[in-house]
Amino acid sequence: MRTAVAAVATALVVAACGGGGGGGSDVAAVDCELGQVDGDLRFYNWSDYMNPELIEAFKAEYGVNIIEDFYPSNEELFARVAEGGAQYDVIVPSDYMVGIMIEEGLLLPIDRSAVPNWVNVAEEFRTPPYDPDLAFSMPYQWGTTGLGVNVGLLGDVEPTWALIFDPAIAANLPGRITLLDDPRETLGAALYYLGYSPNTTSEAELQEAADLVAQAKSWTAAFTSDQYSELLLGGESVIALGYSGNFLDNFGDDENYAYLIPEEGATIWTDNMAILA
Repeated sequence: MRTAVAAVATALVVAACGGGGGGGSDVAAVDCELGQVDGDLRFYNWSDYMNPELIEAFKAEYGVNIIEDFYPSNEELFARVAEGGAQYDVIVPSDYMVGIMIEEGLLLPIDRSAVPNWVNVAEEFRTPPYDPDLAFSMPYQWGTTGLGVNVGLLGDVEPTWALIFDPAIAANLPGRITLLDDPRETLGAALYYLGYSPNTTSEAELQEAADLVAQAKSWTAAFTSDQYSELLLGGESVIALGYSGNFLDNFGDDENYAYLIPEEGATIWTDNMAILA
């Protein structure tokens, strides 16, 4: 669950009759006017990630229905799309997954003339390494991955990954910690804690991080990507690995909870809208 703090106006407005073809796809280009549609929109998105009022406004403006399904991780998105069982139009993959899906020929090149709002993309997001020319994707939301903490119970704590990986700290909170059910994020957090790059390709470093996550299982209540905030607010956990938007949206002004970006470093992620080939 990557709840957005606010609705961002960088909307990818697409018509099912549009598209540029290519990219390893056999999809033929079909000319149509901007705003013209030829059917309902099938939308595959992170859970609780878009304001339902925005969905209703889109339906009313374009006279279509939106069939919206949800996924908890990029890996589930990829698995469902790659196996050919996901007949969706628009998806919302994260940065690294965009690159993977481009390589696999799963995304349709974007016709910039059909997406006039692309000019509103902030400069720092216009040449991302995973899609340098924004040829296959458009940035939608960005945020960080860090720790949600019940400071009302734990008091002020240092912003460090040691809170979930150091046995001297975490083992004292058995069953009160949750980690993301997302191998890249959870393994990435372990790599940061160990002082390694989250993008390392060293088998030795990856194994060390994997062993650290395995050790953490003894004090982890759950690996979850869509319930961590509820478990924290419900008192079932006191520390949770998760996404900034979800935590900040759910914490509001409650001073009993804090979102921490660990001092060892943390992931900045960008979620994007893309069209399936």
